[in-house]
Amino acid sequence: MKQAVIDIGSNSIRLTLYKTQGQSFKILFREKIMAGLAGYVEEGKLSAEGIDCACSGLLSFRSILQALEIENVRVFATASLRNISNTEQALSVIRAATGYAVEVISGEDEALFGYAGAMEELHLTSGAFLGIGNALGFINYTVIWRYFSWTNQTLAMIVLWAASMYLFKEKKNYWITAVPATFMSAVSCTYFVLAPECLGGLLNAKTAEGATIYNTAVAYPIGIVFAIAMLALFLHATKKAGAQKAA
Repeated sequence: MKQAVIDIGSNSIRLTLYKTQGQSFKILFREKIMAGLAGYVEEGKLSAEGIDCACSGLLSFRSILQALEIENVRVFATASLRNISNTEQALSVIRAATGYAVEVISGEDEALFGYAGAMEELHLTSGAFLGIGNALGFINYTVIWRYFSWTNQTLAMIVLWAASMYLFKEKKNYWITAVPATFMSAVSCTYFVLAPECLGGLLNAKTAEGATIYNTAVAYPIGIVFAIAMLALFLHATKKAGAQKAA
């Protein structure tokens, strides 16, 4: 008999197809989708986008299993759906969209299944198992990546303004870097105001389904004003430096 198991985790959704015979089994193939559901948790709730992402992954796997004519499918979820406050809502939406009744397993069962799987994989009969991977699974890499993206934009802005001043002192065309620097100033500031991990947590609103409504009416003008202020500060610095040279 062929048995498919789908595991909905905090960072990935995994499909494993087994061939079972009595108490023994053989893995036929594995597939993984990096859904990053942990990145969609806001104020303890899995957002509508996160639920849609889970549904999309499950539908993709369902298409594969239907093509292979696999009927025996069990779908489990761990901390991805266990540690949120809208578990029942997420399960209901997922079942309506995919037809899968997801079973949310407890932390104790998750540890037990992980231990049993490791012992089987390593062909051991006893031993201790340290679940480092589970701890890493709770890290929200999506948010970390957004922080990295913003710092990269800010670094680009600083470098461009520094290059503009250097070109001015070398009596070269500094506008080739001053214009991009002005644009990056607007981008960096706007992102800082909009991002949920920055000021967006105070300014943005949410729909009844949990989707984020970004307050662009406030963020865009602030970004433009900041960019203009940075350009004005740069021009003032060049004017002051020019006057000092003339004196």
